[in-house]
Amino acid sequence: MELKNLKHIGQGKIASVLSDGIFAYKVFPSWYPSECIEDEVKVYNEIEKHTSLHIAKCELLKENHAIKMTLVKGETIAHKMKKEKFPLGIETLIQCQSQIFQYQGLNLEDAFSSFESKISSSSLEYNIKVKALKSLHSIEKSKRLCHFDLHLENIMMSEENIIIIDWVNAKLGNPVMDIARTYVILLQYVKRKANLYLKEICKALDYDTHDVMKAVPLMAALRLLENDANSFHETLKQLILFEQ
Repeated sequence: MELKNLKHIGQGKIASVLSDGIFAYKVFPSWYPSECIEDEVKVYNEIEKHTSLHIAKCELLKENHAIKMTLVKGETIAHKMKKEKFPLGIETLIQCQSQIFQYQGLNLEDAFSSFESKISSSSLEYNIKVKALKSLHSIEKSKRLCHFDLHLENIMMSEENIIIIDWVNAKLGNPVMDIARTYVILLQYVKRKANLYLKEICKALDYDTHDVMKAVPLMAALRLLENDANSFHETLKQLILFEQ
């Protein structure tokens, strides 16, 4: 299938997103490992098959080094909050996350072993590794579905449904880890909403805020490893090294 003449509609950290008006195509650069693309499709298909969550259906286009996906027509919660003064952005985020946490037993990677391996083998400073691993080991083991990148840009509203996108990081873990991840992202991009989010989701799910904060050093350390967090590094280090 020829993709180069399609309309460019988005750009992620690695892949370009094109569309023919019917489907979206996530096209990866030639250097990107094929097995990573295959794994992403498997994650989507596992969630689409075993949950009732509204997500894009996808198909591997091996010859194009791409993924063919349902074209989601709508606007992100972030856009609606910024341009339309949408008042229910944080509430919608919490509702979506609560729905995600209802599922367990899916054939997905275990977050605990994945994160331990990633932190241990990383080039992070020794003291940061120690704090991150201490944080990880303080979290009660659980195997619930977690998105691990849920924020206001990854929830879209169409005329019919609310659709959760970008599931590439999804794993099985303790929801407090996923909440901590979202909290860290909100601190970076929508700081004024971060504490409100934390307060309201803990209230909605009857979680102790302290349990979420115990997971913050781990998720901040993982965030440090991401390229788009460079301007936020000092704040992330403070989150990691501060004694909870």
